[in-house]
Amino acid sequence: MDDALILPRSWDYQLRFCEPFKMQFRKKAITIKQSPQGSRVGATVWDICIAMCKFFEDDQKFPLEFFQKNRFIELGSGVGLLGIAFAAVGAEIFLTEQPKMLPLLQDNLKLNIKAFTYRSKVQEFWWGTDPSSFRPPTKTEISCTEKNSKNWSLKKRWS
Repeated sequence: MDDALILPRSWDYQLRFCEPFKMQFRKKAITIKQSPQGSRVGATVWDICIAMCKFFEDDQKFPLEFFQKNRFIELGSGVGLLGIAFAAVGAEIFLTEQPKMLPLLQDNLKLNIKAFTYRSKVQEFWWGTDPSSFRPPTKTEISCTEKNSKNWSLKKRWS
């Protein structure tokens, strides 16, 4: 059981999200600001995003080239943990969210990605709209939303 991921479930909502969330992803320190006053949907780090980051740390399944040679879209990035983890190791990624969440998402990206470049961008996106604004061919879509919390999503798109 040494490699089991234990997630604290008994935290009070307000207390859990007052402090920034901190973790390592492939030896890169990531700090995510959260907002307990915000929407409970997009203003906090979700447990599934933590689990997905742990999943993508496997160098055998996902060597650095996986991140550096692909373009990604994260649908419903929330506070941006997963997308920022990908960007920290060189992925070109679009982190998307609804308009009210964009400022917090943008702050988190700038806080973590010092060399803020075209390779990582925050952009408004409503599910079900045309993704052509992401300059296809974007090959991979990632998502860790409530819709996918029991079965996270990594989909190949626009080959």
